Amino acid sequence: MPKQIETAITKKIRTFIWEGHRTPPISLARLERPLEEGGIGLLNIKVRNNAIETTWIRDFMDLSTSRPAWAFVTDAIINTLKPSGIKNQSDVNALLTSWDPPTQGPKTKRLPKLITNMLKAMKTNNVSFAPNKLSAQLKSQMPTWCHLGAPPKTYHRTKDKCLRSIHKVESVKDLRDMTTRLTNQGIHDATSTCVCNECVEDRLMGCTNPNKCAKTAHHILDNLNPLFNPNTSPKKDGLTLTHRYLEKNSQMRTRQHGEILFDPSITSKNHLSECFRIFTNPDRLIQIPAYRLRAPRTGCDMVQEQITIYTDGSCINNGKQNTACGGGIWVSDNNPLNKTISIPGNKHSNQIGELTAVLVALQSVNPLTPLKIITD
Repeated sequence: MPKQIETAITKKIRTFIWEGHRTPPISLARLERPLEEGGIGLLNIKVRNNAIETTWIRDFMDLSTSRPAWAFVTDAIINTLKPSGIKNQSDVNALLTSWDPPTQGPKTKRLPKLITNMLKAMKTNNVSFAPNKLSAQLKSQMPTWCHLGAPPKTYHRTKDKCLRSIHKVESVKDLRDMTTRLTNQGIHDATSTCVCNECVEDRLMGCTNPNKCAKTAHHILDNLNPLFNPNTSPKKDGLTLTHRYLEKNSQMRTRQHGEILFDPSITSKNHLSECFRIFTNPDRLIQIPAYRLRAPRTGCDMVQEQITIYTDGSCINNGKQNTACGGGIWVSDNNPLNKTISIPGNKHSNQIGELTAVLVALQSVNPLTPLKIITD
């Protein structure tokens, strides 16, 4: 909704409530509070607009095959403002690079107002590309230029020129393909006159020194921080389920009945879209892959017997001003872990009750105890 429309509607709401009084006795901010906080639950037009813009951001960040066509067009329009290092292609999403699209100034005049508003909403809500850990496949899909994991002085305009213009390097995968020849000892000669197949093909395309370009590509890869570097492997933490368990989980979800083993993996594997986050703290984004700390082998009182916990949640007056939700935990008769939970605050739903019950159940037992949680 355009800003002027938002302002006009807010003005009409104020006029309707106070019948034209110039100095309302109660501010709109107080009236917009819930009943239990002294307000009347009046609709906040500005907040509602922000929520609508957030749904646009969600669709714009979807890089899967179901991505809407307008998102590709938006990428192409935003990329017209790009610096020289970013290709003007619809499949290069600005948030996958260290380039920060402008939201004010003369350049933004070339952007439609809706796109400018969406970019401003992304900055206001701190939308970031913030993976915990990336699979090798997703690392290879990241764009080469203005890479999020590239520290200062990673790129060199003169040395990189041939990679951009002749070799058409655009992704990290292209860089890796360029550097494979450097490991082919006995086949590749580390000189400008190398006659290996890759270097011969590059010279036919117009590259005068393929070996130098391969070393430049290796330099860029070598400078990427550990979270994004495809040549580094994170510590093995045993958080990924075996193929057999993954297949079993898939079957149970299809049947909608049976035990599903919790998958604790924090590695993003399927698509880069999994890594976008909203409401992030830019100062706390990690630069190394996350991993699980190992449990001590000795000197720890480990409970090996599995505990089965039943959880449930409920909500009354769902969707209304006086809504309230809670959760319940049951293990066995008279078990000290049995409890009911009343959810505080003004955000209530059946899902919040369910998730809170599961969370409290996990926090109530030894973290090394095998757990089986039964919930609907």
